[in-house]
Order: sequence, then structure tokens, then C-alpha cells
Amino acid sequence: MPTANRTSASIVGICRRLYAQGYVVATEGNVSVRLDSGDMLITPTRVAKRTITRADLVRLSPGGRKLSGSRDPSSEARLHAFIYSKRKDVRAIVHAHPPYCTAFAVARKPLVVDAIPEVVVEFGRIPLVPFAVPSTGRLSEAIAPFVGKGDFFLLANHGVVACGRDPEEAFEKVERAEHAARIILLSRLLGGERRLGPRDVRELNTIAQRRKR
Repeated sequence: MPTANRTSASIVGICRRLYAQGYVVATEGNVSVRLDSGDMLITPTRVAKRTITRADLVRLSPGGRKLSGSRDPSSEARLHAFIYSKRKDVRAIVHAHPPYCTAFAVARKPLVVDAIPEVVVEFGRIPLVPFAVPSTGRLSEAIAPFVGKGDFFLLANHGVVACGRDPEEAFEKVERAEHAARIILLSRLLGGERRLGPRDVRELNTIAQRRKR
């Protein structure tokens, strides 16, 4: 299993990549990892992702009690804790505001990915979670009906949440979805995407299920 230092370094590295890719700006977004103990290591509130260091990270108990760290945890720590409580397979969570995906979220339009085979295999469907005011804890209630239905979610008028076995996998889901959203929006300049037929989608879903075994 990764050491605490390696886990901290991984979180910081993902934060820097989120900023470099334009998926967050300034202090936006948050990243967490569930440790082997069940505790959560999460980014702090009000710290720019381009400058964050391992010393800035905050350790919380599964119940949300602060165990270590000189800063306050992200205001969305409750959302992360809720997802971990419902998904034992999830070990890392990334919340970000990638522009193309977030454009769909702000328009409250579902990101339907069944025009791109590789994205169908990766995501199947991408749920659009109803709006909840950030930092209030209500996001947990909003995402509850969807949390078992995928690893990537659009948050209406807000951004995205990606789940993975580690921070790298969660980040890659953001990257893949953002690339797909950009392609779909560009295709609409050419008359719109042409969605795959039901038979093709079923076959791709079968491929996806085989990969999970």
C-alpha cells in the first residue's frame, strides 16, 4: 500500500495538474484519498491548487473529526465522506470545474457520450446531479440517488466529481470526460453528433463489464 508521504505527494501532484489543465483556477476544487485506516486526507479550503503543498493537507476521521493539519478542510469534505461511506471501492475523489463539462452542467444538459465508443466503455452514462448550494452539505443529499450508478458525475451549475481507486484514476476520468465534452460541443458546429445505435451501445457496455471483472 502507498505510504502517507506518497499519498500526500500524489494529491499535491493531481492538484497541480488540475490547475495546469485549466480544470480549476485559484482555490477551486478539492481532492481527497481514503487511507487504509479509513481516515480521509483532503485538500484544505482557500488554498490555490497551483501552490498547495503536502503540509497544507488535512486528515479527518471517517466521521469528519479533524485529526491533523494546520488548515481547515475543504468545505466539501462532507460530500467526500458521504461517497466513501457508500462506495467501499472508491479510494480517491476529485472535484473540479473543467470548462466544457461544466458548460453542460451550467446549462443543466446531460453529457450523453454514446457517440464516442471509448467513452461509452469508460463511463456508460454520466448522471446529472440536481443543483445543491455548495458548502452547505446538501450535495450529499443531491448525489445520494446517483452515487451507486457511476464513477463520474456532473453537478448542475457547479462542476464535476470523479471517483477512482487512486487520485490518478479519478483525475483521468475528469480528463476523459472533458475531452469528450469538447468533442461533442465541436461536433455541434458541424450539425451535431451522430449517436451510436442501441445494438452498438449494448456491445460496448458488454465490453465495459468484461473489463471490470
